[in-house]
Amino acid sequence: MSKIDCIPIIFGITGHRDLCLEDMPKLKEKLTILLKEYKTTYPHTQIILLSALAQGADMLAAEVAKELGVVLHVVLPYEEKAYLNSFDDEASKELFQSLKNYASKYDTLNCNQTKNREGCYQQLGEYIANTSNILIALWDGVDTSKKGGTSAIVKYMQRGFEENCFDQLNGNALFVINTPRVSNPKIDHPFQISKKYLGKMKENDFKNMLQKIDKRNADLKDQIKDDDIITSFIRYFDKKADKSQSIHKWIMLTILILSWIGVASMESMHVLHIDQFLWGYGIALLMAFGVYHYFIKKRNIKNDFIYSRGIAEALRVQKAYNHAGIDNCITRHYLTNHHHKFTWIKTALKNIYYLSTSEKRIKDDTYIKEKWIKGQITYMENAISLRENRLHRSEKIENLSYRVGFVVLVVLFGWFVLEQFHIVEHGVLPFSWHHLVLVSSLLLMTAAFIGEKYLKIEGYEEDIYNFEIMIEIYKKAQKLLEKTESDSEEYREIILDLGEKALDENSKWVVLHDGRRVEPSLE
Repeated sequence: MSKIDCIPIIFGITGHRDLCLEDMPKLKEKLTILLKEYKTTYPHTQIILLSALAQGADMLAAEVAKELGVVLHVVLPYEEKAYLNSFDDEASKELFQSLKNYASKYDTLNCNQTKNREGCYQQLGEYIANTSNILIALWDGVDTSKKGGTSAIVKYMQRGFEENCFDQLNGNALFVINTPRVSNPKIDHPFQISKKYLGKMKENDFKNMLQKIDKRNADLKDQIKDDDIITSFIRYFDKKADKSQSIHKWIMLTILILSWIGVASMESMHVLHIDQFLWGYGIALLMAFGVYHYFIKKRNIKNDFIYSRGIAEALRVQKAYNHAGIDNCITRHYLTNHHHKFTWIKTALKNIYYLSTSEKRIKDDTYIKEKWIKGQITYMENAISLRENRLHRSEKIENLSYRVGFVVLVVLFGWFVLEQFHIVEHGVLPFSWHHLVLVSSLLLMTAAFIGEKYLKIEGYEEDIYNFEIMIEIYKKAQKLLEKTESDSEEYREIILDLGEKALDENSKWVVLHDGRRVEPSLE
């Protein structure tokens, strides 16, 4: 079984069983070009093909995946013996076994095919559509209205976002290869590919989303250890968040110091009458602008912290769901109805969740109560204390800088007026005007910097308010869980409800610190 140590891109396949034999080379060529394009464009990302290995389109795509070295995952609607009964010949059954042996994951949905086989195929098709990021459909474009057929799954994808208020399909794509079939061999524009991007995304947005995932994967290589998948990703994103936060703080301090040097150099030129100080002014400001543009804008250091912390916290909820036996992907309740710039986060979380489904699920009441709930309460209590201290300290520095700077400006202006009306003589002050300008400029710039960075961008007051609410929610859930059997439905409902509230709070935190301000209330 091949180890996947990154966030994958997942392709799904659906299509006709009765492909025309003479069309196979052309269809194989189209599938090869598609998969090769993504392997080349996103070199740090592993490609997975999810297939039911039915005759026709499913097997053809799986063969292409095998030839290209693409990871193959197989999912059947029900048990294999009954599934193979629908195959037409022994050659197809042998090919099925060969591809099954190549696959690194093999699952069944355990649908009751004796009662409703078409319903099982519909369930299978929807599962593949929901799981994949890109669904490839080999379809002749004819709506047969057959439940579980190719047209039914294509229609499901097309209407998915419009009928889904949780927008979990936002960011998925549907690639339809116009495919003749034995029952309909003459169609217009055969083998033409049409690409549709569901939800609010366009093609460039979709590619940018995958590029962001590939960029993370470049850093992720060899970071995923032998722990369970979700724990490994939590550890990675926690470290990434801590590192990015530390770098961001030093960058902002560097920008402030360079700005101080620039202003001081300008005023020193006037005070000391040395023109060379102008060089210091220009160089310092250019360096400050360069640092800001490269690290804050281009390298996105602040957002690296925000997004990494958000992903890690969301994955903690997913891990709690897994340990409680809740088979829900958190993206259903995370960053919903927000700008598509966050879709890459939801896609990454969805694909990490899918990887975790290949692992054995172990119910762990201790993890939920001790590491998740108590851990979150402790984290938020410490975070509140830290933010209150920083908020008070920042407010004191801001107020002091502002008041002293303002007083210096008033003194400067007042003395200027007195000199203009000859109430006092010129040159009486033991220092020049430029000394006063320098002092007031540095103080007011410091006040503006601290006020903007700490009191607005950091959103300390909003964080404190949200954390206080969440602590009460966690403590309430903690008391309820102590009175509830861990194997009961009520227990899972409490975890599910708590998880949704935690995801909502974390969504608001991500959006708030990304600069897209939202109301802080969780009520």
